Amino acid sequence: MNATIKNILPKSTRNDVRNLQLHWNRLMNKLYKDAVHGPGLKKLRTTDLPLKINFGCGPLAHPGWVNVDYIKSENTYYYDLRDKLPLKDGIASNIHCEHFMEHLTQEDAIQFMKECFRLLQPGGLFRIIVPDAEKYIKAYAKNDDDYFSHLSKLGNAAHPFRTKIEIINQMFRMGGDHLFAWDFETMSLYLKEAGFSKVKRSGFREIPANICIDGQDEWRTHESLYVVAYK
Repeated sequence: MNATIKNILPKSTRNDVRNLQLHWNRLMNKLYKDAVHGPGLKKLRTTDLPLKINFGCGPLAHPGWVNVDYIKSENTYYYDLRDKLPLKDGIASNIHCEHFMEHLTQEDAIQFMKECFRLLQPGGLFRIIVPDAEKYIKAYAKNDDDYFSHLSKLGNAAHPFRTKIEIINQMFRMGGDHLFAWDFETMSLYLKEAGFSKVKRSGFREIPANICIDGQDEWRTHESLYVVAYK
């Protein structure tokens, strides 16, 4: 929005225009997605086999899984996971979601949990991995140099971070890509409100081998919260 418009329009109107632009851009993106990529994911509605779904997979698509991400890559279905998914109820036996939910707003994350609950069959397992804000906060309060020494290049940063608060800013903000910080208390509360009957704190690779696709980056295993939730 240029300076001339800022001078002419009152602040409330400028905010309305900005919100309209955001909604318009999202609508155009959704139309493009539905036209170009949506049909691929919709084809899975007809399957009778329970699916293993890897949401927010990034470049880490796994064979034997339905890999879904907002960034188009090989062996991945493109989809905006803030939207309702074009899949039928109870289609999935397992859902894996690793270092994705911190990229959602609180509102979108809650809605996404409800969608995952809908997609899972009874007894289905939802595996969630996110940065653990509690670990960071406790380590900072204790001045734990050893904890932070493992995170000097958090997020594959080009240059090592030099202070603890630089590392914390990287985790909480990640250049504007991270929108919500998680701890187990909050994760468990929202999952139960979404309908999940049992929520447990887990650990790296503490899950049956046939459904374990946990990422193995050293910094990620060091700073992550691992959770399993059952429908």
